[in-house]
Amino acid sequence: MSTIPVSLCSQRTRARLCRLTTCVKTKFGLLIEMRSGLRIFILLTILPKLERCGPIRVSTSNIWRVDTAACHACLLSARSQHLIRKRRDGMPPLIALDTWNERTPRPERSPKAICFIIAEGANSELWYFTELALHLAKQNIPELIELKPIERTDDDQNKSHPHALLEQAESIREGKFGFNKDTDRIVAVFDVDIYKGNNDQYQKDLQSFSGMAEVAVTNPSFELYLLLHKEDAYKTYIEPYREKILKNAYVEGTHRRFISRHANDVLGINVKSNKRVAGFAHRFGCAIKEERHLNQDPATAMGRLTSNIGKVIKEVIEVGRIQR
Repeated sequence: MSTIPVSLCSQRTRARLCRLTTCVKTKFGLLIEMRSGLRIFILLTILPKLERCGPIRVSTSNIWRVDTAACHACLLSARSQHLIRKRRDGMPPLIALDTWNERTPRPERSPKAICFIIAEGANSELWYFTELALHLAKQNIPELIELKPIERTDDDQNKSHPHALLEQAESIREGKFGFNKDTDRIVAVFDVDIYKGNNDQYQKDLQSFSGMAEVAVTNPSFELYLLLHKEDAYKTYIEPYREKILKNAYVEGTHRRFISRHANDVLGINVKSNKRVAGFAHRFGCAIKEERHLNQDPATAMGRLTSNIGKVIKEVIEVGRIQR
């Protein structure tokens, strides 16, 4: 039987021991040290079980020695007693035979609220927000609200004006998709460039959305928001082209506007037709950071580079977090 130094005993106890020991009896119980360095203290109440498992040998130096097999049996018994007494979140004892097949009662949780996202674009926005909702859901973010992008129906598939979004928001609030007016919310995403500089009409439509849906806009278009998913996007890809992006004229020899062509060149894909645009949702945190360089107030979006999509979604996430 192996022996190692005992370092946990009091100075008085050490004075009575030889330099090497396996087990020492104190007034509180049995202190054991093993070659592996494991230190165990066994209360006197467990000693009878230890004695039944194997002999306790007493040497002439008053050092209590325990057979290794007996020691292991004692530890197993002590572990079992500990598990029987242990409770975890109101669970029945882990090894109690009379309750092993009972399901632990759990407190009822209210179903998640839903944030419906409706967007002007039929492809890019849907792909992006669907992936963003999935990406956040895998992390259980937010815990209390589910993001739910709504696909455009056949009736409004070709309608790009925000009026179509307003009608869609009204139909959702009337009960479509199981909308709960007490907990659910709606976010409407659209581009400002569709107003072609008509600020009066734009302001009138913003008022129409009040009380119907939260507004997340981009000026000139959604491609500006996608650019924000690149590191240092504002300094590298937006600020040097500010005037061209705001003017957003057609690129010579093409049927595409500047921001669309610029986004394609920077991001390396056709953002209007390539489903890989969804992958940028995984860089949502970068977009939130870069978006702070732009105007984030929809009321003053006309004539300014604007995006508040990241800001609105971040607010939804914060509201939906469990406060700890």
